[in-house]
Amino acid sequence: MENTECLESFHTSYTEEMLATERVLIVDDEKNIVSSLKDILNDEGYEVSVAEDGLGALKMIQSDPPDLVLLDIWLPGMDGIEVLKTVKTYHPEIEVLIMSGHGTIDTAVQATKLGAFDFIEKPFSLDQLTESVETVFKEKKKNQRALEGNLLNQKDLPLCFEMMVEVKKATQQASQNNEPIFLLGEKGTGKEFIAHCIHRRSHQRDHSFIKLNCAVRQSHDIRSHLFSEVKRKSAKHSPENQGPVVYLSNVESLDSDLQERLAQGLKGEAEGEFLPARLMISSSNSLKTLAAGGQVNPELLGLFNNTFLEIPPLRNYSDNIPIMVKDYFEECAEKGEFPVPVIEEDALTALCRYDWPENVKELRSVLDKP
Repeated sequence: MENTECLESFHTSYTEEMLATERVLIVDDEKNIVSSLKDILNDEGYEVSVAEDGLGALKMIQSDPPDLVLLDIWLPGMDGIEVLKTVKTYHPEIEVLIMSGHGTIDTAVQATKLGAFDFIEKPFSLDQLTESVETVFKEKKKNQRALEGNLLNQKDLPLCFEMMVEVKKATQQASQNNEPIFLLGEKGTGKEFIAHCIHRRSHQRDHSFIKLNCAVRQSHDIRSHLFSEVKRKSAKHSPENQGPVVYLSNVESLDSDLQERLAQGLKGEAEGEFLPARLMISSSNSLKTLAAGGQVNPELLGLFNNTFLEIPPLRNYSDNIPIMVKDYFEECAEKGEFPVPVIEEDALTALCRYDWPENVKELRSVLDKP
C-alpha cells in the first residue's frame, strides 16, 4: 500500500471511530457506585459494561476489549494492580482509570507508573468522573491524529525488506485482507516485524496485537487467548470481529490437540467461540521440514495453502548489505543518535562475506555496538 493510500485508509478508519460509541468497562464490586457510574456514563453517550471482580473483567476484556477501564483498586480475588498489569501486558492500547479510596493513594500512584492513565480518589463527584473520562478520550483522539500526521513520513518497510520484492508484494497483499497468515523464515529474519507491519497497515490496526510464543507459553494460557468456552449467538469470525489479532510464534511447539482445535476454529467448527479477529502463525523451520516431520497438523497446514509468506535469509541477498548498512546509519543520524560513520571498504567486504546465522537481527546487533 502506497503512503497516500495508507493515509486515506487510516483517515476512513479514524473517521468511523470518531462516529462510533466509546466503550467503557467498570470493574468494581460496590453495587451502588457501579449503578451510579453506569447511569451517568450511559447518559453521556458511552456504551457501558460491568464486572464485579478482576478475573471476570479480564475474561470480558479478552473476548471484547473496551476503550477504557474504570478499575477499583480493592477487588475480590485478583486485586486492581494485578488486573492493571495484565491489561497493559496484553492490551496496552486500552486506557485505565484507577478508582482509589483514601487509604490507597500510594497504591494508585504506583498504578500510574504501571501504565494507568490517572486515578480518581473516592468519594468522587460524578462531574469529576465524567470530566476524567472525557479527558482520556480526548487524549486518545489527539494521539490518533498525531499518528495520522506521521504516516506520510514513514517508510513502507525498512530497506532490507523493500529490496525483497516478493516479500514486499506479499506484505502489501496480506495487509488488504483478513486471511490467516503463515510466516516462514530462519531465526532473526524478521517474521515478527513483518507480522506487526501487516497489522499496522491493515483495516484492523485498531485491534490489539497479541504475541504468544508457543515454545514457552503453557497450553492453557494460549488456549484462553484463542477460545472462549461460551459461544455467543451473535458472534461470527469475520473482519468485523472485535477480538484481538493473535500472532503465534514457533507454532510447531503447540501441542497436537490444540493444533487440531485451532484448525477447527479457523474453519468455524470449534466448540465455543474462536476469539481472534485474525490469526498469524510463524516458524523458523522450513515448510518441508514441518510437513515431513509431522510437527504441524496437516489439516492446519492446509488452511494456509495460499497464505504462506517466506522471508529469505540475509546470506541470499548479501550484496545488498552495504546499502542496508548505509541506510541504517542514516536512520540513526536522523534520530540524532550519532553521526553517519565512515566505513572502510574492507569492513563492508567482511560483512558481505559473513554467513549471518541469525540474519537481519544479528546484523542490527553488530551495527548497534559502539
